[in-house]
Amino acid sequence: LEAAVSLARNKYGGLHGIVHSAFTFQDELLAKVDMGLVGEILAAKAGSAVVLSEMTRELSLDFLLFLNSAQSFFNEGRRAVYAAACCLVDAYAAQIRRQVSFPVQVINWGFWSHSFSPTLQATLREAGLGVTRPEDGMQAIETVIGTGIPQVAYLHANEQALLRMGIDPGETITYFGNDQESSDEAHAILATQLFA
Repeated sequence: LEAAVSLARNKYGGLHGIVHSAFTFQDELLAKVDMGLVGEILAAKAGSAVVLSEMTRELSLDFLLFLNSAQSFFNEGRRAVYAAACCLVDAYAAQIRRQVSFPVQVINWGFWSHSFSPTLQATLREAGLGVTRPEDGMQAIETVIGTGIPQVAYLHANEQALLRMGIDPGETITYFGNDQESSDEAHAILATQLFA
């Protein structure tokens, strides 16, 4: 990571933003997961997030964006360690947000289309979940960075799937940053209709 940061600063004259996207996925019941794999899953997602944040906290970045997972909201044994790593990234981002001078943002993604076979996508649809296409995901990243909203979940899910995650589909939350006037109508529209 130190070499990558140094290369970016030397080759491009500076480092303006960082996107953290790392994971080792778990698809095995917790009781059967090897402890070596547990360490690998936690290190890939949470460990790398902590190291990257600590290495860059003194830089003057435009943003630090964690591409995390909506797995933070699910309660399923086949992904318990991965979910724990995702929850740590959510909590860590909230903590360091108060300690650095640049925006720290999180997107909790649902499933991406290129990550799953058509057969598994059909199983996801039966569970009320859809997949994100890369072009939609890139637009979501641009929107989140542009609005400065600290954390959003971006996933395709029907009402029953949202309720299983403890999300009230009828509820709308509008976030206004400390430096943002609450009368800023454009910000309110972006925050409440971000992915309508």
